[in-house]
Amino acid sequence: SIQDVLKGEKRLEEVIVSAPGGFKLLPAASGIQELTELDTSQRLFLLNELDAIQDRFDVLLIDTAAGISSNVMYFNFAAMEKIVVVTNEPTSLTDAYALIKVLSHKYDQKKFKVLVNSARSEAEAGRIYRNLGLVVDQFLGSPSLDYLGWIPYDRNVPSAIRQQQAVLQRYPDTPASKSLVELARKLM
Repeated sequence: SIQDVLKGEKRLEEVIVSAPGGFKLLPAASGIQELTELDTSQRLFLLNELDAIQDRFDVLLIDTAAGISSNVMYFNFAAMEKIVVVTNEPTSLTDAYALIKVLSHKYDQKKFKVLVNSARSEAEAGRIYRNLGLVVDQFLGSPSLDYLGWIPYDRNVPSAIRQQQAVLQRYPDTPASKSLVELARKLM
């Protein structure tokens, strides 16, 4: 896992595993508190390792935790594009706003893409996006939010997670899977 890389026991390319659909995955370590509190040298080391292998990949996606921890801020600052994923939960909207606020004020980041996840309808997704946009406009002013789209609520997603399979692999014809394919096309 990434923990082995940070300990110096493995090189990054040694822990990357193949995943369904031609993807490669860098496994994180579950339940390791130290990985939530990387120091500056560890973060820089990890980014340098990722930079060394980036030419082998079309896209490098870093999935950060919610919130505004120093790790989340560091990897978002380093990213070329930021996709803020929100749901219709108050905590999700609060976390999204906090992320945009800190990246905007402290790191001068001004462009964010917003993806609404697990929405019950296109209208609900639009409302969630507009509400976040109104708060950002009112209190932050300068950040630009670009609506990337939405992924519908799909009862097959939790089922695929329980089966430890990607929803696209397990249920390729469900609404969430179709939306993920369309999202991928849009991003590319």
